[in-house]
Amino acid sequence: MSKKNNNNEMNENEKSKKDKKKKKRKFPLLLFLLLVLIIVAILYFGKGGGLGFGLSGNKEAENTTEADTTEKVEEKTITIEVKQGQYFIDGKEVTLTDIEQIIKENDVEHTKYVMDDNYAGTQSWNELKALFSNQGITPVMEE
Repeated sequence: MSKKNNNNEMNENEKSKKDKKKKKRKFPLLLFLLLVLIIVAILYFGKGGGLGFGLSGNKEAENTTEADTTEKVEEKTITIEVKQGQYFIDGKEVTLTDIEQIIKENDVEHTKYVMDDNYAGTQSWNELKALFSNQGITPVMEE
């Protein structure tokens, strides 16, 4: 009976040694897989933000649309003061022809025209309103 116990003990010792060797072989494999997973995660979720592996450049510049570009354009305001039959822009006297030229030179979508009534005569006020109407512009009235 002692020989059987002795054999069983040897078999168990051999089995435990084999198990330890298997565990030792698994450790480098698990470490390697973990390292690969970390590298893939960094490349995928890092600065690149996708499968471009971080070499795609500036994605914000690629994703700008025409609407974004037009939002950056500042709106210009031109105030036209109508005073007793005369027209003034920034304190400088102008004619209706000058105002029409200014309208043609400026972008209609990004220019706001303000009409300031400073004791304006009815005729000059109506002429200025007609000029804007002919150009398809609705000015802001300031009284």
